[in-house]
Amino acid sequence: MRIKEIDVSRLFGLFDHSVPMKMSDRVTIITSPNGYGKTTILRMVASLAAGRYSELRKIPFRDFRISFDDSHLLQIIRVDAPREGRPSAGGDLALTLFRGNKKEDQATLPALPADALTIPQHMIERTIPFLSKIGPSLW
Repeated sequence: MRIKEIDVSRLFGLFDHSVPMKMSDRVTIITSPNGYGKTTILRMVASLAAGRYSELRKIPFRDFRISFDDSHLLQIIRVDAPREGRPSAGGDLALTLFRGNKKEDQATLPALPADALTIPQHMIERTIPFLSKIGPSLW
């Protein structure tokens, strides 16, 4: 199973991208000016493939779709209320897998509350002493 096309809508609240893969060449080159989301789209694919949904959740987008050459389509929709018409980072993600036009599976990945993973800073500093603090809550 190979990726045939990647689509993202409202990336950063601004861009709609469609990236068709060169299936016969087996190499696709993505070009656009800086700041249009090339690296972000690749990070989205990598985060999804690795199951790092928290990283995917940080990227502001409305709809992310990956089409495969075996007629499967994976669609991820952000299910939070957009602010001022722009999709936010965070919020629930709805994952749906289609085969052709038929829905095969669906799951919702709920967002964690902001304070759910709060770890006191003194515990981080005491537990992992080799880290260097580079900001108020950044190591």
